[in-house]
Formats: sequence, structure tokens, C-alpha cells
Amino acid sequence: MKETHPVAYTIGHSNHTMAKFIELLQGQQINVLVDVRSAPYSKYVPHFNKDALKEAVEGAGMSYAYMGNVLGGRWLDPELCFSDGTVDYGLVAQTDEFRKGLRTLIKDVRNGARAALMCCEKDPYDCHRFALDARFLQEAGVAVRHILEDGRVIENSELEARLLADYPTAIDLFSATPDKAQALVRAYEDRNRDIAYVLDLGSQSRS
Repeated sequence: MKETHPVAYTIGHSNHTMAKFIELLQGQQINVLVDVRSAPYSKYVPHFNKDALKEAVEGAGMSYAYMGNVLGGRWLDPELCFSDGTVDYGLVAQTDEFRKGLRTLIKDVRNGARAALMCCEKDPYDCHRFALDARFLQEAGVAVRHILEDGRVIENSELEARLLADYPTAIDLFSATPDKAQALVRAYEDRNRDIAYVLDLGSQSRS
């Protein structure tokens, strides 16, 4: 059944037990887990390594899809970075790979998939799943909700309000009519610079 008001969720595996993690997903009737980790492995919680996670998720009656290669936050092309090597999510969002991955996800959600994008950070505010994936899903007309570690669910707009509060300089105080949309763009970029993967440009050569 196609969804007229598509919604996607995000979640962080943090240091949850697998039982707790599955419980959080089932609490929101998630039927597709989309792994958006660039490196789908964890030294500290090995039950979230790709193969073990896939087995557990499928054993609980859900599907598992790995999309960290296209919707992940760690990009190794210097052309997709700020001058200091920090990955620039705005440039990533313009790549064919990211756009294709996003279109695939949106199509599935519109066709009824109840999908949750998963990374490792417990707080979505500290993760690319908010600053990159949720941002551009929302721009494409998909509402985004974030499943927190205690099971509560918050709207993406709540994180955006936090974003504007944390980066007040993004708001043009000299404008007679401050533009919230433009302020959000600047605040997203500021957050991007604070949390994104930093590529060692000294070991990279531009082609």
C-alpha cells in the first residue's frame, strides 16, 4: 500500500543489547532496517557487526538493507570536503550515488516500507543520519522521526529547533525579516563541520 504521507525513522544502536534494539524497532513497527554506517562493524558491540545484525533483524521478521556505501557519512573523495578535510554533506548530497540511494529509499517508503535508518550514535543530533540523511529526506517530502535510546520518538523539527538554538549566529539578526529556511541551511552546515568525518588530506592526492 502506497503511503500518502511517507515517514522514515532513524535509530542509533549505541551499546544496546540486541534484544533491546529489536524491542525499540518493534515499538515503532519497523519492518526494514537500513544500515547507513560507512563501516558496518563495531569493535565494542560486535553483535552489531553487519552479518550478526542482519541475522538478528531477519530472525525478528524484519528486512535488512545495507546502504552505508551511498547514505553513509564517511566519504573519501577530497573533492567532497571542506578545505580542512571535513566531509561536506552539501556536496555529498549532490553526488549521483547519494541521490540514487535516497531515491531508492524514498520509493520504498512511499510503497509502504516502515524503514529505520541506523547508525551507531545514540543521539541523532551527533550523527550524519540527522545532519545529512534526514535533512535531505525531509527536503524530498519525507517526514523523519528519530527513535531515542529510551524508546521515545521525536520529530526532525525538534532537532532543527535545537540546531537553531545551538547555532544562533546562523540567523541574520540584521534582516528585518529573518529567514528561518536560510538560517537552517547555515546551521546545518555549522553542525556538519562539528560532527563530520575528517579526511587526512595530506595522505590524499586530487586527480
